Amino acid sequence: MDKITKLQQAAAMIFSFGQNLPLHYGVDYQQVKLYHDNIDMIEETSEFDLSHFRIPPSEMRPIGDIPKCSRSSFLIRLDGLVAFLRMQMGDDGSSYKAKAIGF
Repeated sequence: MDKITKLQQAAAMIFSFGQNLPLHYGVDYQQVKLYHDNIDMIEETSEFDLSHFRIPPSEMRPIGDIPKCSRSSFLIRLDGLVAFLRMQMGDDGSSYKAKAIGF
């Protein structure tokens, strides 16, 4: 798979997070991991440093026996990342700034 396709797939997953988050308090560890995996894919296929948008370990708190991040904390970072990616790639992810991803 080429870099552009990988970048677009990861961005599409990031864009979908906001519509698919649970409405209750927390975003569990597995969802945060999936979010970080997609950030990793974008960083690997671009020159973007997206560390600012990651959920820090200090935001993960045990709710029962499952580590969770508050929904609001997750959404702040997610919305920031989505806004950044849209500025770089366009609303649908079909275009991008070639210089930003090293082509």
